[in-house]
Amino acid sequence: MSFDVRWPGHGDRQKIHNEEFGFAGDYVASPTTIKFTAFVDGVRVIYRSDPQGQYNVPVEDFGAGPPAVGRERNGVFFR
Repeated sequence: MSFDVRWPGHGDRQKIHNEEFGFAGDYVASPTTIKFTAFVDGVRVIYRSDPQGQYNVPVEDFGAGPPAVGRERNGVFFR
């Protein structure tokens, strides 16, 4: 399996701590694309992502701001 992740790493930073849903995170608003290829040894099948690349869905679509990449803590790691 191989991945090609493109993340410029610039943009506004945002920290979120949500007790109700049990997660916290540090995020950077920035457009990101991910392409992948995977294959199974001995089998002539190759899996590839969309040639245009995958992307993070703009969170404006959910009323929460621009696309973002970050580090999140939840579950037993939340506190």
